[in-house]
Amino acid sequence: MTASLAPGVAMVREALPMFGIDSAARVTFIKQRENQVFRVEHDDQDCAVRIHRPGYRAAAEIECESHHLRGLRKAGLLVPEPIESLLGGYTVPVDCDQRLVSVQRWFPDAFPIADSFQVFTGAGTLDQDHMRELGAVMARHHRHAESTTLPESLRRPAWDLDGLFGPGALWGDGTRLRSLTPEDRLSLAKAAEAASEVIGALGMDGSVFGAIHADMTFENVLATGNGLVIIDFDDFGEGWFGFDIATALFFATPHANYATLAEAFLHGYESVRALNPSERDALDAFLIARGMSYLGWAADRPGDPASDFAESRLGPWVVEAAKRFTGSGSTGWIHQDDSSATPKGEI
Repeated sequence: MTASLAPGVAMVREALPMFGIDSAARVTFIKQRENQVFRVEHDDQDCAVRIHRPGYRAAAEIECESHHLRGLRKAGLLVPEPIESLLGGYTVPVDCDQRLVSVQRWFPDAFPIADSFQVFTGAGTLDQDHMRELGAVMARHHRHAESTTLPESLRRPAWDLDGLFGPGALWGDGTRLRSLTPEDRLSLAKAAEAASEVIGALGMDGSVFGAIHADMTFENVLATGNGLVIIDFDDFGEGWFGFDIATALFFATPHANYATLAEAFLHGYESVRALNPSERDALDAFLIARGMSYLGWAADRPGDPASDFAESRLGPWVVEAAKRFTGSGSTGWIHQDDSSATPKGEI
C-alpha cells in the first residue's frame, strides 16, 4: 500500500462499522477521480465505498443520489444499491475533517463496455450491440424521469443553460483551458452562444428535461450477465435528455465507424422512447456543450491525467467542431450520411 492511499484506507475502516461491516474486511483501492473509490470484501457481501471529495457534494446531495437510485431500482433498472448507515441516512462523516463516506453494493462479474479514451484515440473497440443496448437503457432512465419529480428537499445542481454555459458552469469554463489560443477561445465562445440558443429553444418541460445521469461514459456502463448496469451517479441532476445522449456518444465521435455506432445507439434509444425532431436536431448543440464541459473540467484540474488528455486530444477536437458548428449549425458528428449503417457485431 502506498503512503498516499493509507489515509483513505484508514477512513474506510473507520466508516465500515457504521454501515454494519467489519472494519477488518479486505479493502482494495479502485480509482480516484472526484472521489476515492474502494472495494470492500466481507462475507460475500462486497461493497463499493466512496470517500467524497471535500466541497464537491454535500450530505444532502448524496442523500438525493441515494433517493434517485432507490427509485430507479424500484422501476427495474440495473443501478447500484445504496446501503443505509446504522445512524440513518446514506453518508457518515469520518476523520477530523469530517469527510463524507457512502457505501453501495458491488456488482460481481461486471466490466466496463469500453475505455472512453481508447475509443476516442482509435485504440479501443466498441461493440455495436452494447451501443444499441445502452441507448435502450438510457431511454428507460429518461422514461422514468418523465414520470417522477425530485423532491424539493433533494434537489441537485441543474445542467440547465447556466450549468452548461454560465459563469458558474458545473464543470467550469471550457475557454479557460491553458492550451487554447485566443482564436480558439473566441471560436468556443461563439459556439457556446449558438448552442445555448438551440438548446434553450427546446424549453424545459418534462418531455425534454428531467433527472439525467450526466456522466454515462463507457466506464460507467458495466456489462453483466443480466444486462447493462449504470454506475457513478455522482453528477446526476436535472437537465436535458439530449445532454445525456451527447455524453454517451461524445468519446466515439472520432471513431472511423462513428456513424454506425451512433445510429446503433439512437436505434436502441428510440425503440423505447421516441425523440422528437427538435431533440434530434439539437444533438449537435449538446455535443458542443458536452465537449466544452470536459475542457472546463480540465481547466480547473491542471496536472490530472484526464486533464492532460483533454489538453492534448479533446481540446483540438472540440475547437474544430466549434468552428464547424458556428459556420453551419452542425458539428458534423450527427448530421452525416449514415444511411448505410447496419449496426451489428464489433467495430
